[in-house]
Amino acid sequence: MRSAIERQILVLSEAAVRLHKLDPDAASRLAPDIDWPGIRGMGNLIRHKYDDLDTQTIVDVLTNRLDQLDAAAAQAIRRVDDDA
Repeated sequence: MRSAIERQILVLSEAAVRLHKLDPDAASRLAPDIDWPGIRGMGNLIRHKYDDLDTQTIVDVLTNRLDQLDAAAAQAIRRVDDDA
């Protein structure tokens, strides 16, 4: 289960990296309350420090960060739809 959770965090991180490459200001403009550098960095942490990754870090992401990210993403989608 942990591996699957880490994989999904990697997917979120990679999406944030790709968005940043397309438009470095897009994420912070659409969802300013989110720690975008932290999300991008989390992918590197999982990829390169997997043998030293503290379980509590993963638990913190699951319990304290995902709801905020989900709400911000929904708000960003509404903003993009309104601008279209």
